[in-house]
Amino acid sequence: MYIFFTFFYRILVFDVSYSLKIHHRYSETINFVTVLNYSVYFFYFWINWREGGVF
Repeated sequence: MYIFFTFFYRILVFDVSYSLKIHHRYSETINFVTVLNYSVYFFYFWINWREGGVF
């Protein structure tokens, strides 16, 4: 279940960052959103690793 969630979340982050990169004048917002998305992703990964359900 967690593997499917990470796969879906990676696709979601890629889609959001790619669609935002079209607007070049919002580059600071793009960087902030990308860092925020990946921080949330690593937070979920750390929680699942603590619970022992990564693999």
